[in-house]
Amino acid sequence: MNQLYLKLLIELQQKGGVLLPSVLDLSGLRVITEASDRIFTHIEQLIRQYGADRVKEHLPNTYNYLERSTSVSPIALADYLNPREDILNLFANSLGMTLLGEILGREVVCNLTKSRVTKQYAPVNYHALHLPNQWHQDGALGVSFPTSDSLTSAPYISAAMTAMVICWIPLVDCFGDRPSLEFIKQPCDRLLHYDYLNDRKLENLFAPKDFWVPELKQGDMLIFLNGTLHRTYVTEAMKSDRTSIELRFMPSQQIPPWMQSDRFAQIPPQTPHIH
Repeated sequence: MNQLYLKLLIELQQKGGVLLPSVLDLSGLRVITEASDRIFTHIEQLIRQYGADRVKEHLPNTYNYLERSTSVSPIALADYLNPREDILNLFANSLGMTLLGEILGREVVCNLTKSRVTKQYAPVNYHALHLPNQWHQDGALGVSFPTSDSLTSAPYISAAMTAMVICWIPLVDCFGDRPSLEFIKQPCDRLLHYDYLNDRKLENLFAPKDFWVPELKQGDMLIFLNGTLHRTYVTEAMKSDRTSIELRFMPSQQIPPWMQSDRFAQIPPQTPHIH
């Protein structure tokens, strides 16, 4: 194990997330970026024609379109790319794949249904239903939360997190005038109750130095754990939009029953299958 790899793995485990700079092939990534731009151009045409609340009616169900986050499943990219240009092929040939195997083991799948290709707008460009993601932990996916008055270990809940590791890929440079992500760089192996997922309470729980907004460039990749707190970072002053891909990976033997109808792809990529 070389020193750089060891350093990144330790940072991921100790801080909950790590930035891998310039690890993706730019020529392949630009093809995927162009495909995502075509998808969102089509979605924006549908918004103008039918309204933001009617878009889903005019897209394939496999796109799993979410109007609040203005996002689709990576499955949608297949309509605009040939198989060799798949984002999972790019990922499988990167350092991110090596880190993923170290954390999740050899039998890893990507949940394509729950992964996202997202267009985060600058505030001046929001459509009627668009909302940036607020503070959350991806490990909360599928978890039932107790009411705040029944908490026994506040600010945490006792329910286990859904096992996964997340890869977040900017399709454009994300800093300055464009939205990015904000993280709390502390490992968290428990879920915070949703009552605590606001600036005031999180600032009481964590030190100022723990809040991190990375400057990201096309070709970079973020890897973070299921308990890592994060949100969309966007300010009123921003004028440019950004597109990104979020891939959710999990051990193939730890897929919860409520995900059984989702579509998964094996890593390294093979033919996508229904698990």
